[in-house]
Order: sequence, then C-alpha cells, then structure tokens
Amino acid sequence: MVCQAYDGSPGPRPLTTRLALYASRRYIKRGLVRRLAPERILAGFMFAGHYAIGLLAGRSQPQINLGTLMLAAMLCDLLWCVFLLLGIERVTYQQGLGAANYLATWSIPYSHSLAMVVVWAGFFAACALLMFRDRRAAAIVFFLVISHWFADIVTDRNVPLIPGSSAAVGFNVWRSIPATLAIEGGLWLVAIVLYATSTKPRTFAGTYVFWVGIALITALWYGNIAGLPPPNPRVVPFVTLCLFLILTGWSF
Repeated sequence: MVCQAYDGSPGPRPLTTRLALYASRRYIKRGLVRRLAPERILAGFMFAGHYAIGLLAGRSQPQINLGTLMLAAMLCDLLWCVFLLLGIERVTYQQGLGAANYLATWSIPYSHSLAMVVVWAGFFAACALLMFRDRRAAAIVFFLVISHWFADIVTDRNVPLIPGSSAAVGFNVWRSIPATLAIEGGLWLVAIVLYATSTKPRTFAGTYVFWVGIALITALWYGNIAGLPPPNPRVVPFVTLCLFLILTGWSF
C-alpha cells in the first residue's frame, strides 16, 4: 500500500512504521542529525516556498523560461508523487490539523534525500544543457533543484541524507503555523511582489492567468499548513501529481 491512514490506535503497526522503528535503533550522532521515530517525529514539506524560489529565479534570469525554472524547483515533489504511485516510496496519515501533524513521511529516500537530489539535479541540468546549449542555464537549474532540499530542511525535521540511512536533518519550522506564515509566507509574498513588478504580461489574459495561478498556489499552501488530512489517502499521489503538473503548465 502506497498511502495508508494510521491513527495511532492499538493494533498491528503499518509495515512502514515497523521498518522506521527498526531503523531508528541504529546509532546516529546527536544534533541536527536525528533518529527517525515516526510516531513522534512528523513531517511537512515546504510548498509555496519552492514556487517562490522559482519566481525569484525567473525575475533574475528572464532569458530562461519560467516554466523550466519552476519545474526545476519542484522536481523533487513531482518525483515524490511518481514514486508514491509506483510504490517505491511510502507515506502514512494520522489525525491532526495541518500537514505537519497529519502527514508522516517515513520513506522518501529517492526523491528527497540529499544524495539523490544531487543526482536529479545533475540529470536535469544535463537535459537543460542539451536543450539550451547554455552552461549558465544548466548551472541555474542545477542549483534550483538542489535548493529544494535546503528549503525543505527549514520546514521539516526528518529530510533524509542518503538512501538506506535513517540519518535526517531539519529545523521543523512547519510545526509552528505562525512561524511558517512568517518565513515561508514572507518569502512567497516577496517573490510575488518582485516578480510582478519586474515583468509585464503581454496580454490581459496573461495577467489574469498569472494571478489565478498565484491564488491557487496560496490556497493549496494554506490548506497544507492548516487543513485536515485527506479523506482518501490512496488518491493523494495521483491528485497531487495532477496539481503539480497543472501548476507547472501554468508557469510555462
């Protein structure tokens, strides 16, 4: 089962919980590197902040299509959805308000670990180099993909380092809604203002589409940090992937 609801009630634990508990017994140094104990350490990932980084890159690098920059910034989350659908990665859900309290990510080593993010960044940069024949553009998208991991460690607490290891890092800002609103929301607001004031849509329709996309991202982001868990976890990867693809298409 890729996505599974788990409310913490007595009874057999989900397989991902048992595996994570086994992994957490391994010795890991104290500090920012932690043991993954999923019943205590819950996770939430940055959302609007990644789009903010893409917008800021689009403002500073107007010669590169904004869609390419947004795709680079969100590549890890797109892969996450695909890997969930394929059963390669797993998540479980429990009761709580906001994704930081209802989303428990116990197996995301191939989409979000630092080692694999570097691999995906290299692959995406190579594709960009072949497409644009521009080393500068390839370098920019490489660092945009890498930025996803560094942004996630601000909001999350257990972002993995390498596949096969229970070592994880993060500052867990997402456990505080006010802090999330201030940090991620502030970054999102600044990115919107800077991008909107430095670019000019060619048509009225372009202006309308831009602000509709901004409103959709904002609504989805707020739902992530303050909303209820999904009623049907099984469809979450598919629905989330569709939303990411729609937003990626919007940015192009």
